[in-house]
Amino acid sequence: MGFGMRVNPTKLDVSEWMNSSASRSRTLQVSTPYEVACYSRTANGELTLGSRAMLRTYREPRTPLDLNTGFDKFVKSNTVAHVETLVDAVKSQNYDISEKADIVTYRNNLNKITLTPYNHRDVWELDACRVSGTVFLDIRSTNEDPTDSRGRLFTYYGYKFEQVCCSADPSEENAPVDANEEFCSMVHREIGNHRVLLCAV
Repeated sequence: MGFGMRVNPTKLDVSEWMNSSASRSRTLQVSTPYEVACYSRTANGELTLGSRAMLRTYREPRTPLDLNTGFDKFVKSNTVAHVETLVDAVKSQNYDISEKADIVTYRNNLNKITLTPYNHRDVWELDACRVSGTVFLDIRSTNEDPTDSRGRLFTYYGYKFEQVCCSADPSEENAPVDANEEFCSMVHREIGNHRVLLCAV
């Protein structure tokens, strides 16, 4: 992370925690989220804080449809989202992280953590840093992207389905899928006693 700090990596034994009494299920209150900030990133990598330009509206897809269409022209993302971008976006909206958030993270990090009890196959890593009482969880680059042709195809299916469901005009469905285009929303919500600033792409 870009906070000018060097920390020693720490490993958490999730299996040990799962066997402890702390992992036992209990009632958890989750608040309704509200948006704090957003940004848009174009295909050429231009990022605009506060922009909703890349936000798309859902429409019911026409079926049947072939998700294989355009796979040979798929443009993979060449950017890695870091928590610094999230911090810059919310600061531009005068959101005081140190006063209002206990945890700052991208949604995918929480996916990894919460799915751990049910997924014993896939490994994951993330970077964590505590600054003024707030924990920042950052995406850590690993070899998560599938290298086999079937895995790459199934990854493409997700992007293609999103394109089909968010195209303003049916003709746009045939345009090449570019994974560099994205809209990100940052929302504040409370999970139990924790105030979470969450970014969802």
